[in-house]
Amino acid sequence: MENKQAFVIRFQKTDSGIRNILDFGCDISVILVLISMRRELQNRLIQFAGLCIHVKRSIAKNYEGEHLAKQLIRSSTNAALNYGEAQGAESQKDFIHKQSILLKELRESYINLIIIDQNQLCQDQSLTARAIDECNQLISIFVTSIRTAKRNLESKK
Repeated sequence: MENKQAFVIRFQKTDSGIRNILDFGCDISVILVLISMRRELQNRLIQFAGLCIHVKRSIAKNYEGEHLAKQLIRSSTNAALNYGEAQGAESQKDFIHKQSILLKELRESYINLIIIDQNQLCQDQSLTARAIDECNQLISIFVTSIRTAKRNLESKK
């Protein structure tokens, strides 16, 4: 016999707005794993933003270097900040929308890092390579997350 455990995120309207209510049909260990995964992903986004700050500090101090460096800081830090916004989403649609914005910021960061790398604007190319790899992994994670959220939303209809 297969024992499937599931959890559902509901949204409850209160006087002060809407809040997430988690209904767990599973034991506490599953809940703790989910919370841990959420924190790990948040930490990865914060560390990615920090890595991009280090890349920025190693970029050539010319017009193109400065232009790309400033844009990299904006997009990489926005990805981390938008993750926090997505965690406070008011509905499943809002969650998908905010995750999509986060994904756009990651894709922008990725292209920016590729341009920096291909034009050898960063003095430490191993640093750029690490940032490109991490960004690519994060993009994959959020593409999958958005697909799953969309599939779950469709199955509710």
